[in-house]
Amino acid sequence: MSNVRRGVAAIDPEDPAPLSRGAVAMVYMGRREDASRWIGRALAIDPDDPIVLYNAASVNVLLGKHYGAMPFLEQDARVTDRKTAAALLEHDREFESLKHLPRFRALI
Repeated sequence: MSNVRRGVAAIDPEDPAPLSRGAVAMVYMGRREDASRWIGRALAIDPDDPIVLYNAASVNVLLGKHYGAMPFLEQDARVTDRKTAAALLEHDREFESLKHLPRFRALI
């Protein structure tokens, strides 16, 4: 068991937030398979949580699955305040590679 797994995600394994945040961190640490598992677990726990959806999009982009990020961003836009969602998307560097997509521009 990894040191990360013994942290917050182990204390409350039914809370999707630390799993989704941890998944993003794992991509940056080069732990791609762990990241995919963790974001999958977070989505299984709460597929409508805005934080989980946003982080699922981040994980997909960071793993090079740009088009895979769009459904999560679109779903997030339905459950998050439009102005907040647009501002986050417009300024988050992780989504730079999506800015040319019409679907992404429609969200902003």
